[in-house]
Amino acid sequence: MFPEPVAEHAGVDDVLPTCVLYSTRNSVSYGNGTYLSTMTLQETQDSLKYSNESANLNQTSTMSTEETLHDLITANHILHHHNVLDAYGHISVRDPTNPSRFFLSYSLAPALISSASDLVEYHISDASPVNSTAKGYSERFIHSEILKQYPNVKSVVHSHSEAVLPYTVSGVPLQAAFHIAGFLGLHYPIHRQQPVNKTQGTNVPIFDTAAHTQRNSRLDLLVSTPLRGAAFADSFSKQDSYTARLGHAATSLVSSLAKSSLASDESPQPDHTVVLMRGHGFTTVGSSIREAVFRAIYTQQNAAVQTTALLTRNAHLNAEDRGKKPEEKTSVPDTGPHYLSEQEISGCTLMGAETAERPWGLWVREVESNPLYVHEQ
Repeated sequence: MFPEPVAEHAGVDDVLPTCVLYSTRNSVSYGNGTYLSTMTLQETQDSLKYSNESANLNQTSTMSTEETLHDLITANHILHHHNVLDAYGHISVRDPTNPSRFFLSYSLAPALISSASDLVEYHISDASPVNSTAKGYSERFIHSEILKQYPNVKSVVHSHSEAVLPYTVSGVPLQAAFHIAGFLGLHYPIHRQQPVNKTQGTNVPIFDTAAHTQRNSRLDLLVSTPLRGAAFADSFSKQDSYTARLGHAATSLVSSLAKSSLASDESPQPDHTVVLMRGHGFTTVGSSIREAVFRAIYTQQNAAVQTTALLTRNAHLNAEDRGKKPEEKTSVPDTGPHYLSEQEISGCTLMGAETAERPWGLWVREVESNPLYVHEQ
């Protein structure tokens, strides 16, 4: 069921061909021709795998393809405006009419994406393009493998945020430092109405791409093969969790569960909403584009707040002890910043989900008023 490893790519821009046209189950016309989208037998089977989860766990699945792609273009602009993405980084969304496919822009800086012709439709099964006409991101396997393993995830954001990068290499764990970023510390399955009743972890996990790079392959830290993508998708599950115990067998299990009423309750779910990538950046997931964007922006803001808190605390402790003899220095142990407790994380995660539409409206207006961002209707 899983594709064989592919040859290592030479770099960020040395990638497989992709298409620049999106399609639905009906004909869609762009440029000089009309393209028809048809579903293969394998895609039909893959769609069954995701259908129950999509219907029961994601209300945004009622959005049309046109509405979904409109949000995807806007999301690229918003993430660039907030410095979550620059010339690099990307956001994807699962096709609302065919859950075995997903949309991602071709190899283009996010700020310059302006229309549906800049978007590519891929098969989730192997990250191959539905039509091959243009160059795409080498790291699209980040998206395909996460979407494959977690049917309830609808959108994925990958970022190289400078505010977050220090927490991927410093040994200092990234933790929820303020209420809007409560989702960082909670193992919180997407679309569960209440947090799981078990011991919660509060540190954001770190994935080391080098540990999953084949021998004699270039160590560029890119998630540019199916094997690396699958390993990275695994990192969204705790080692003792339901999904981690199933491993890659989860994909075939969901296929059978989709035929039963248990599909929405038993399908694999990510335990983490955000995973850091050593020396690379971070990736976050959401049950919609808007939720993924919300988490990406506030992951970055949380990193900035935490860094300022650490610097402020260290400066204060040093000032307290300046000029004192060793025996006179502060004897109170440094416990570090006061991060959110597990109960606070739980409540703040739900609060953020309930109010996420408010910042989205502001962010849309910000990019609409900026002439840099072109959004063709």
